[in-house]
Amino acid sequence: MSDPGLAERLGALDLPVHVLWGEHDRIVDPAYGEDYAAAIPGSRFTLLPRTGHLPQVEPPPRPCSKRSSPPPGAERRAVTRRPGDSG
Repeated sequence: MSDPGLAERLGALDLPVHVLWGEHDRIVDPAYGEDYAAAIPGSRFTLLPRTGHLPQVEPPPRPCSKRSSPPPGAERRAVTRRPGDSG
C-alpha cells in the first residue's frame, strides 16, 4: 500500500466488508486487494475471473451476483418505501 497510514485506517473498520477484485486488473494488481482484505478485520476477498479494473462493465456479465450472500455478521435489512418517497 502506497499510503503508509491506510492499513491502520482499514484495520479500524468495524463493519462487514467483501473486497471484490478483477483477476486481470492491469491498473491495480490483485495483490493490493488481498492486502486490503487482510487489513480489514473479518473481511472476505474474492478474485473475479475474466475481469479487469472495471468489474461493473467487464465480464462476467453479473459480477455483483457475488454479493448475494453477505459477509458473516452482516445484517440484512428490508427497505420499505412509503407513498410519496422519491428514489
